[in-house]
Parts: sequence; C-alpha cells; structure tokens
Amino acid sequence: MNKFKLIENFSIRNKIIAIVLFVSFIVMFAGLAFFAKWDYDRYKSEIQHNLILDAKLVGDYCVVPLTFNDNQQALLALSRLKYLESLDEGYLFDKDGILFALYPDSLQNNNFKDTLGSPTALFIDDHFYIKEPIYFQGKILGNILIKANSDMLKAKMEKILLTMGILLTVLLLISYLLAVSIQKVIAGPIVLLKKHFKRIAITNDYSTRVIRQYNDETGDLFDGFNELLGTIEKQNKDLSESREHYRLLFEQNPVPMLIYELGSLNLKAVNDSFVDHYGYDKSEITQMCLPDLYPEPEKKPIAELTTKIIGRTYTGEWHHIKKDRTIITIEAISHGILYEGRSSRVAVLYDITERKKAEELTKESMLKFRTLFETNPEAIFITDSETLKIYDCNEAACIMNGYTYQELIGQSINVLHPEEIAKVVEDHDGRHQFEEYLQNNKSVTQQSVHIRKNGTLFPIETTMCLLRLGGRTYIMGIDRDITERMHSEEALKQSEKKYRYIVDTANEGIWMFDKELNTSFANARMAEILGYENKEILIGKPIIDFIFEEDLNDHSERMEKRHNGISEIFERRFRCKDGHAVWTLVSGTTIFDENNNFNGTLGLVTDITELKKSEQALKQSEQRYKQLLESITDYTYSVQLKDGQPVSTVHSYGCVKVTGYFSEEYLTIPKLWLNMVHPDDQPLVEHYADPLCEGKEIPPLEHRIIHKNGSVIWVRNTYVLKHDVNGKVIGYDGLISDITERKVAEEKLRSERSLLRIIIDNLPDAVYTKDTNCKKTLANAADVRLMGAKSEEEVLGKDDFSFHTKELAEKFIADDKSVIQSGKPILYKEEFVFNENGRKNWLLTSKLPLWDEREQLIGLVGIGRDITERKLAEEEIRNLNIELEDRVVKRTTQLEAANKELEAFSYSVSHDLRAPLRHASGYVDLLVKRCKSDLSEKGQHYLSSIADSVHQMGMLIDDLLQFSRTGRTEMHRYNSDMNDIVNEVIKSLNQDIPDRKIKWTVNKLPSVFCDRAMLKLVWTNLLSNSVKFTRTREIGNIEIGVQEEENEYKFIVRDNGVGFDMQYSQKLFGVFQRLHSMEEFEGTGIGLANVRRIILRHEGRTWAEAELDKGATFFFTLPKNNQE
Repeated sequence: MNKFKLIENFSIRNKIIAIVLFVSFIVMFAGLAFFAKWDYDRYKSEIQHNLILDAKLVGDYCVVPLTFNDNQQALLALSRLKYLESLDEGYLFDKDGILFALYPDSLQNNNFKDTLGSPTALFIDDHFYIKEPIYFQGKILGNILIKANSDMLKAKMEKILLTMGILLTVLLLISYLLAVSIQKVIAGPIVLLKKHFKRIAITNDYSTRVIRQYNDETGDLFDGFNELLGTIEKQNKDLSESREHYRLLFEQNPVPMLIYELGSLNLKAVNDSFVDHYGYDKSEITQMCLPDLYPEPEKKPIAELTTKIIGRTYTGEWHHIKKDRTIITIEAISHGILYEGRSSRVAVLYDITERKKAEELTKESMLKFRTLFETNPEAIFITDSETLKIYDCNEAACIMNGYTYQELIGQSINVLHPEEIAKVVEDHDGRHQFEEYLQNNKSVTQQSVHIRKNGTLFPIETTMCLLRLGGRTYIMGIDRDITERMHSEEALKQSEKKYRYIVDTANEGIWMFDKELNTSFANARMAEILGYENKEILIGKPIIDFIFEEDLNDHSERMEKRHNGISEIFERRFRCKDGHAVWTLVSGTTIFDENNNFNGTLGLVTDITELKKSEQALKQSEQRYKQLLESITDYTYSVQLKDGQPVSTVHSYGCVKVTGYFSEEYLTIPKLWLNMVHPDDQPLVEHYADPLCEGKEIPPLEHRIIHKNGSVIWVRNTYVLKHDVNGKVIGYDGLISDITERKVAEEKLRSERSLLRIIIDNLPDAVYTKDTNCKKTLANAADVRLMGAKSEEEVLGKDDFSFHTKELAEKFIADDKSVIQSGKPILYKEEFVFNENGRKNWLLTSKLPLWDEREQLIGLVGIGRDITERKLAEEEIRNLNIELEDRVVKRTTQLEAANKELEAFSYSVSHDLRAPLRHASGYVDLLVKRCKSDLSEKGQHYLSSIADSVHQMGMLIDDLLQFSRTGRTEMHRYNSDMNDIVNEVIKSLNQDIPDRKIKWTVNKLPSVFCDRAMLKLVWTNLLSNSVKFTRTREIGNIEIGVQEEENEYKFIVRDNGVGFDMQYSQKLFGVFQRLHSMEEFEGTGIGLANVRRIILRHEGRTWAEAELDKGATFFFTLPKNNQE
C-alpha cells in the first residue's frame, strides 16, 4: 500500500511543499524537545547542587550542637533553613540515626528517617530530598536531611513550553515560505521540459533546443534531452544522405548497372556507364526487358533463372548484345531490392571479354612452355609445395635419376633425397620460410645430393622458383649433375690446402702488402708474432700501424727501395696488438704486376725478440758482474811455503777495500800483514801461524786489524792448505772477510740482552719462560723467590711438579699445554700457590705463546703478579659491605616508619587546614549569592580578598602535599618518549589559555629511562612558568630542546618572558622562594622546588640562566641508559 497516498494526486509543486513542511516539523519538534529536556535536566541539577551546598553549610552550623548534645542550638541552626525559598522541611539526626531536631519545629515526626540509607540526592513526587553527612575531625557526627518543593522547576518548565510553541510556529511559517521557493526551483524545469515536448510533438521540428538554466541534475536532464533531439535530427539527416549516396553510387559507378522488375523483367533504370558501354539511349531502355540483352540461345535460360534466384545473391557469366550487335562476355552480380515500391533486382555487369581472350592466350603459352619443358636437356621437376609430390618432370630428369616417367609422377620428391636432406625438406616451418624467400627473390640456386634408382649418390646444382597453376603453388626445380665439376673443385681445394698448410705452418711470418701498403695476406705465424689470435684481423690494416714513430724515417727509406725493386734483409721493431715491441729479421721483396709495375711487397719475418733479450741480458750480466766485483768486501790471498816458512804472499784486488792497502804494497813491505794485526790480537795470530805452516788444520780466526786510515776492522781469516802430488804442504790459501758490522751488532745485542736481563730480574712480577715440554728455560729473581729456590740454576730445566703440590702442578701444566697447543694466550687468571710458610700467595697470571724468528712456537712466556694484599683487601671490603647492608636495612626500617608518620601528619594537616578553609569559602559564597546587593562596594572587595586568600591557601596546601609526596613516592621507571610527554603538557596548557598567542618550538627529544608521571610534573611546572612569565609579551616564544652529552641528556626550556636577576638564581629552586609579587604573577613558590627534587631523584641536575626583561632559560639533566 502506498504510504504517501494522501499526496499522490497532488501536483509536483504541492508535493514538494507538503514534504518540506512535514520534514521541517519533525526535525524542529525533535530539536526543541531535546533542548527542553536538556534545559530541564540542567536546571534540576543546579537546584540539587544549591540544596546540597545549603545542607553542607547548615550541617557545619550543627557540628557544635551535635558535639555537645545541645538541642536548642540545633533548632537555632536549623532555623537558618527559613532563608531558603523552596525548602519545606528539615531534619537533623545524630550518628545513631535518632532524630535530634527538625524544622519547622511544629512539624510532626514522620518516616523521613527511612531515607538515611538512600543516595545523597533524590527527586520523588515533585520534591527534592537531600541527605548530607556532618563530619568533624574525620568522624561522622550525624546527618542533615532536607525536603524542598519543585515550584521553581515547574515555573521553568512552563516558560520552556511556551517558548517552544512560539518558536515552532515561527519556524513552520519560515519553512512554508522556503518550500514555496524550493518548489519553484525544482518543479519549474520539469514544467518547462513538458511544454517543449508538446511543441515538438506538434511541429516535428527536432532542430529546436532547450536552454540550460541550471547546473544541477535538472541541467543534466536538459542536456540529455537536447542530445536525444540531436540524435533524432542526425538520424533523419543520415537517412536522407544515404538515399542520395545510393542514387549517386548507382548513377556514377564506372561499372554498368541496371535495375529490372521481377515478374515482368522490364528494365526500370540503368546508369550512365551502362548507356556508354552498351550504346542504348535511356528512352530505348525503358521500352526493353531483360531478355532483350541476351543472344537467342540464352533468352529462355535467363528468364527461368530470374525465378530461381529470388531472395539471394547471384553471380554468373553470360553473353550480352550491344546496340551495334557486338556480343560481349559479362560477369553479372545481382541481388534483390525494393524499387519504387515494387520487388526488383539490381545487377552489376562486368565486361570480361578481354579476360577471356587472355585466358586463351595463356593456353597457347602453356603449350609452348610444355614443348620447352619436354625438350630441355636439364632435368626439370615440378613439385606440389604442400604435399611434396612430383607433379611433373621431363625426360632428362628421368634419365639423370634412372627412373621412368610413370615411376616418378605422384611420388614424394624425397624419393630422390638422402635421409638427412629429406628431414629438412619435410619440415613444415622451414618449407614455409623457403617459399617466402622464393617469393621475395624470384629464384634460388643451391647444391644438394640425389639418389639414383640403383642407390648411387651424385651431387647436383638446383635452381628453384615458384609456379602458380590452378590456384595451387608449385616449386619448379632445374637440376644439373655437377659430379665432374665437383671432382675438379676438390682437386683444386686439395692443392690450395697443401699450399695453405705450408704457408700457415712455416716458422717464419709471411706478410704481403698491396701497392697501397695495406695488408693483403698474413699467415698464422705472422699473426702470432704480432699478438693476434686470428690472422684475418690483419687483412686491410696498413703497415704504418705497426711501425714505431722513431722508426718511420728508416721505414720510408726501405719502402723506397721496394718501389725501386731492391730486396734486402734488415732488423725491424714492430708494434704488437698489446702495444709492446717485437724484434724481427725481415727479408723484403718487391711484387710486380704483368706490366712490371710495383704492385706490393712481400716480407719473410723471423722473430728475434728472444735473441735480442739474450744479448741485452748478457750485457746486463757483464755489468752486474763488474759491479759485484767492485762491491764485494771479501778477498783472497795465497801463501807459498818452503821448508815450513812463508816465502811469498799474494793478495787479490779486493784487499784495498778491507785493509786500505793495494796488493802491490804487500809485495814491497815485508810482514805488512802481521804488522796490521791489532796488538791485542797478535799473540793469537802468532799462536796459530806455526801449526799452519807445519801443515796442521786450524779453525777460522776472528781478530782485529788496523786499517790504513787508522780505524779498527774485525776480520774472519779462513785457511785452506795446499798440497803437492806427494801430499806435502806447499802453502795455503786464505779468505779475508770483513765482519766489523756483525761484531758491532753482536756487541750491541749482548749489551741489550744484559740490560733486558737486569730489567727482568728487577721486576716485582714473576717472569719466566718454558719450552714445549713445560720445563723452565728462564726465571727472574721474583720467580726464583716464589719457587722457594736460592738461584735460577735450581729452577731451570724443572717443571711445576718440582715446586708445587700435585693438584696445583697439574692445573698449571694443563694451562701451559693449552697455550702451546692452541697458540692462544691465557690472560689475567687468578690462581694461588703455597709459600714456604704454607700460606697462600695469590697471583694474577698471564701466559703467552713464544715464537722464534721463523715463527715456530718454541714455548711460552709467563708473568705472575702477586695480588695477595689485594685479595685480603677485597675480603675485608666484602665483610664491611655485609656489615653496611645490615646497617642499611635497619636505617631503611627507621626511615619507612618516619615516612609513615610524616604521611599521617600530612594528611592530618591537609584535612585540619582544609575544613576551616571550606567553611570560610562556603560562607563567602553564601554572602555573595544572598547578600551581594546589601553589601557596599568596599564590603564586596573585602569578600573578594577573603575568597582569593582562601583559594591561594588551598593551592599552597595542595603544593605542599605534592612536594611532600614527591620525596616519598615510589618511582616506576621505564623508557618514556619525551616528545609524547611534552606534547601532552602543551595541549593541556593551550586549552587553559585560548586567547594567548604563543609560538611553541619543540625540537626532537629522546626517550629516557624515568618515572613518566614525575617527569610530566617537571614539564608541567617549567612550561606553565614560561606561559605565566610571557604574559606581558604580545607573542610568547617558548623553545624546548635537548643537547646530548657523553653520559647524559641536557634538556632546555627557553622563553622571552620577564626574566630575573641572576644574583637571586640560587633562591629559585627553594620552597616558598619567589622573585615576583602575587600582584604581578600568581604562584606558591613550590613548583621549581618540586622540579629539583624529582630531577635529583633521577640523578640529574637543575639550574637556570636569565636576564631581566630578556627571558629565562631553565636546564635539567637526565642520565643515559640508566636502566640498572
């Protein structure tokens, strides 16, 4: 059923008005009802709140009567209820629930006591019931209950309902006016569109358009209507043009066309091409019928055909008679049409007379082709490209392949191919690509192999092309037997192969150039000499590319000789592929053409690089040998003996470098060598001289000589005896070696070892070395004492079992083996040994692997530091810590008890101070509310001052309690993002100062391990201070940042406020310390003290910097990663 049946027959205008009024009424009524309900509840809550406040005030007056059980004072206190306009009754009960007093006193007692267990405030039967407990020093003395009427609430409700009625009437009137305006906007376009429909229906004029007046959906409707009109208009125009185009196509078609009527076969129309081609006038044609155009034999068949092809398209070949009686062959294509309202057919007539003549000529050409095909001496095959079957072949093909004509026709062409060629031919994709290639290239010639009927193979050369016969594609191939030609070519190849082999395997490079001196040939050896892997790369390269710049002049001269026909052999450097030079021996010869003109040059090239290197190496060897002889510090000498006495001495050339004397001087100065020996070493030399002359073998001697320049030289003198054929000593040869540097180094090493030993022996730590068998090879004095020995000799060669108990020795040796086997050190291991008195000596031991100069592990180095005193100190500290922990536990217990007492005291102070403040604040509020109009301006000022002082005292108490709790509250630390905390505080502060302009600059802050609630209080105090002290600025600038130090974060709060004098900066963080008066800036002087206490509990620091009237900067630090 239609829910809107009441308005379904309304006009669209009235429907819009009715809907708008109905919706407006529902919305406005719901909105006003909601507002009325909200206002009613608000006013009701306000009355309840005032009644509760009144009950509290009266209850405070009843504290004394209840305390002292004074009924008269209680009645007097309850009588204050008479000042409350809406109050009806009042009751005062003691703590036991017994009625103590009532108001008015004439009121009879009732069961109002039953409401003592009810909530604080109730609204029942249009009355308010208020219950308020009376406290004193934290104890309930009793309860006060009052009952008030709801007359004020009812009066308020009547006003609300009256206001709703007036507003609803006015708003409905406005909605009606609005609905009238809306219906004009919505219904107007639809009415306009309706009028336009009627006008088009009458005139059939689709060219008119509706003007779009709106940009909403009605405008889109107008556009759609206009598009529909445009489509209809275009279709009408296209239909008209189509008819015109069809007429023009018929009349202007270059192919003759005619239209004839079915049944009568009368010609109804012909085009101009028909008139021109057939020679008839159009007036004559209108008198003719279709059979008149046909020769006599075809008249009846064509007439019968017209009855059979009705309803379908027809194509066929016929003969027509022109006006000049010429007979032509035509191809007719016809289909049915409706012409002038009657069934007809239109026919297109193609003159194919010439095509027929061409086909006759083609038959004649085919006959000639067949004659040539049959008599051709070359073998010819015609093969179907799809089936690969032989379509035709000539007699030469049969003879060449050994088959008869009947055996080949219809066979696959692959009967003539070997298996591997047959697979290629049968590949469909490859065959298709081959056909495309033939279409693009007309013909192709390639070599292949055929199999004769007797199975013999023979090579052929085939020329193939495409043929089109009867709509199918054929491949015609002309085959030639090339067996003899192949034999000749093979013989030529073998000859060339031998020539190539000789050239390519030659040890010399063969390099040929044309007359432009570009490479025309190079063998493999030549490419190898020049560093190329492929000789073909050289072809075409000019010789100049391989000549070094400094050799160009010589190259030009030699090429000039080639031009003159002069041959020669010469050495030449060539540049290889990688740029380095290769030395060659070139035999150059000129190449002449048939007219004896220069036509190039030929070179036989031999690589002589290694020969050149050998020559260079020989030169360098000779030079090095000469330098070696000049630089050698040893020299030889030879002594001839006769009868056991030296008779001559010959010193070699090198003696001058060692001694400063030339070999000739030894011949002219007697006993020069013995005189050169250092005086301290002469007895040693003389001691061995006599046995040597007697033919005894003596060891090499090391002694000093005096150089000619006076310096002392250490030498090593090595002797080798010489014997004659009879074994008799006839002399000896000697080798003198300068060992001065070695002796100096040995002395230095000996000195360093002595110093090192002194240092090791004087170290307080025990230092020792052990071999791979864990036996000591060195021990300093400290280690000797530790082992209980008297000297190092008592320790060396012994292991730990010789000095320690078995258990300790096994541990020490296990560590030694671990170091020796792994090659890894043991560092700072604490262990003990027993001294000679049986007491423990604690050692801090490190053992390191010991390597020789060949990096072979030969043992270990051990260092033991005596830490006995440290261990005793640690033990004493450990005992002290245990004692300290006991003291801390006792002190903590005492502090916890003190904190509990302080907390109880704080609560008592808070409550005892707040009760009088609450009374004072309540009476001030009553005076302002009830008696403000009766007070003078001065009295109102006094009340305002009292209220401000009470509020300030309350804030002071809250801050003191907060300050007290800050030092006692247990901290709950975890990683907290400072950005989140700061943003929360800023958001809270912005809500309290909506009219202030403050520019906040907050830099990226880190996460810190802290108590989040305490840090939020720090940020609140600091940022609220910045907001307060920038109050005098038009725009407050507050910047928050952080600086990362090594072990802590330094947080910064900077503002552009009033600042302060730095001489008072130490007062800032003290309790009750303020630098401004209350009239300038409010506050209690406890906020910054709280900040310092919280930061100190987090092991941080606080300080501030400022300048008067230029702002202030506050700093505090928090440690990094303090999660322990």
